[in-house]
Amino acid sequence: MEVPTGRRQLMLLLVVVCVQNIAYTVLIPLVPRLRTDFRMSVLAVALAFAGFTATKALSQPVGGWLSDRLGPRRIGLAGLVVAAGSTLALAFAHTGGALLVTRLVWGVGEGLAIPALLVLTTELGRASGVGTDRAIGWFGSAAVTGMALGPLVIVPFGGAVTVRQAFLVAGAMSVASAALFARLPLPQQPIRDRPAVGNTPRTGVAGGGREFLAVVLALGLLDFVNNFIYAGLEPLFAAFGAAVTGSARAVSIVLFLGLLAFAAAAPLAGSAIAGRSALRLATGFFLVQAACLAVPAGLTTAAVEVVAFIVFMAAQSSVYVCVRGVLAGLRGDYQGRAFGLFGLVSDLGWVTGPLVVAGMFGRPQSGTLLLWAALAVLAAAGAALLAWFRRRERPPRVAPPVPDEAGLAAGP
Repeated sequence: MEVPTGRRQLMLLLVVVCVQNIAYTVLIPLVPRLRTDFRMSVLAVALAFAGFTATKALSQPVGGWLSDRLGPRRIGLAGLVVAAGSTLALAFAHTGGALLVTRLVWGVGEGLAIPALLVLTTELGRASGVGTDRAIGWFGSAAVTGMALGPLVIVPFGGAVTVRQAFLVAGAMSVASAALFARLPLPQQPIRDRPAVGNTPRTGVAGGGREFLAVVLALGLLDFVNNFIYAGLEPLFAAFGAAVTGSARAVSIVLFLGLLAFAAAAPLAGSAIAGRSALRLATGFFLVQAACLAVPAGLTTAAVEVVAFIVFMAAQSSVYVCVRGVLAGLRGDYQGRAFGLFGLVSDLGWVTGPLVVAGMFGRPQSGTLLLWAALAVLAAAGAALLAWFRRRERPPRVAPPVPDEAGLAAGP
């Protein structure tokens, strides 16, 4: 059976997201070589990666604002082209300073593109009958699948791949991602006025008003905590897991399984919240995270830690989808700005999480896990409080409309 045009466009857009994330993580296994090949200090390498995250976060509000003014298609393409150009430029950088600057520009390109890609995902979700929640779930799954596959790209080559060759591979993927997006038939006009399809409803929050801003900031804070917990847990888990299992290789395998759990749970979460209160479900998923953090702190066995981490990653994915599902349901002509401001607040969790953990170095790791569990409980309380302030009657399920093929006409 032929796939409807709207759904086919959504699938191709998700391929763009996946390939772009493969280009990002293909470099991770070769990070130690940056110190020798580019004569970079540990601090310079850290700045190259933290700076990428910082410029990506800071440029997202700009990307969102421009998406609302000029259209998500144009800004999405502009951001992907900047990211592709800077990724290719890495292969021709000869100094640590040049590499650092190029990474910062790459972050700007990613930050410009992300709000536009999220707006297009939600619009295509509505137009195709998939629904915004499921579309956001698929977006999260595509992004994390790309992150998980990235390091595997160079595995067949063993240690024969140089840093510059890896940069060229990443650049080629990033260029392919931008080229596919440029040829992708996408809506010429916004289709935000379409009704929600059997999932999180378009709310009555006026776009651009104080309530709108408050909701976006509150959702961003919830996702900030979600990211902060994982970003701080990742280095902590590596040390704690190696101590419990006695094998760094085992930790790597569990991390990979955790990413797969995230990718698998995202579309399931998108389907699960259809017609339900996403914020109430987010409350429950934060509590699941708290349990998965607290139990290994008391029962330090390899089996407990593996199961807890995989369930934790599934809960992380579900929170990711829930908060973005609410965001996608906000009414008005400010959805790009909403995703941009949300992304700024959310991404700061990736920057601050590892810094806080580094400041706690030397303390008992089980105690740190309990602190992280307490933070997840506080986030659950925050999600419940936001759900209470925004309580609505449970929306009736809406029959999916017939996709409007004319509204999805191709064209640059």
